[in-house]
Amino acid sequence: MRDRRARIGDHRSVIEDYKRLSEEIRQCTSCPLCSTRTTVVVDRGDPTARLLFVGEAPGQSEDALGEAFIGAAGQLLDEFIAGAGLADRKFLIINILKCRPPENKFPGDKDSAYGAEIVPKCLPWLDKQIELVNPRVVVLVGRKAAEWTVFRNKRPAPTMIELFGRWIQSDRYPKVEFFGIYHTAYLLRLRQENSVKAQEVEEKMRRTLAMAVAAIDGVLPELEPMLLKSPASKSRQLKFF
Repeated sequence: MRDRRARIGDHRSVIEDYKRLSEEIRQCTSCPLCSTRTTVVVDRGDPTARLLFVGEAPGQSEDALGEAFIGAAGQLLDEFIAGAGLADRKFLIINILKCRPPENKFPGDKDSAYGAEIVPKCLPWLDKQIELVNPRVVVLVGRKAAEWTVFRNKRPAPTMIELFGRWIQSDRYPKVEFFGIYHTAYLLRLRQENSVKAQEVEEKMRRTLAMAVAAIDGVLPELEPMLLKSPASKSRQLKFF
C-alpha cells in the first residue's frame, strides 16, 4: 500500500510540474513561428506514461485545436497504436516544434520561409518534456523527430531507410529506448502511390511498435542497438552501423 501511495504521489508531482511546464511552453515567443501560429501545440495524452511518441511539427488541424497528431496522420498513428496492443496503455505524443510552420514546411526544408536555426529554439522544451515524463520508450515518428531528438550533433542524420525499425540508444537519454518509424503522413501518401510498398511499410511499422511494447516491460530486442554519444561524452561507443 505504501508503494502504491508513493507512486500516486509521484504521478501527482509529475502532473503538477508538467502543467507548469505546459503553461510556459504556451507563452513561448522565442522564434518567429509565434507570430504565425493559432495555438501552441504542447502534446496529446498522459504525461505519466512510460511511452512517448515524438513527431515533427503541428499541422493545420493541430494548430486549430491545440492537440498533437489529431489530423489524418494522427488518426492513422492511433490505428497503429491500437493494433500494437497499446490502446489500453498510457502514452503521450509531442512534437519537436510546438508551433505550426507556415505551409507545414519544416524550418530548413526547401522552400521553407525559415532556416533550420529556428529549430534549436524549441529543443529546450523537448528536453524538459522528456525529463519530466521520464519515459521508458520513445518512438521517433519521422526522420526530423529522430534528427533533432537524438542526432542533433550529427549532420546529416541517417536517412529514414537506415532508421526505420531500428532500436536506438543515446547517452543523451541513457534510461530511454528509442525506436524509429516513418511518419504516418508519408504512409498516407505511399498508400496512394504504391500499395505494395505501403503494405511492406505497414508490416514493419507493426513489428517495430511490437518491439516498443515489449521494451516498455523491459524485454529488449535481440538485435544490436544503434549506439549514439554526445560530443562531450568520453564513454565507449560502437559504430553507428
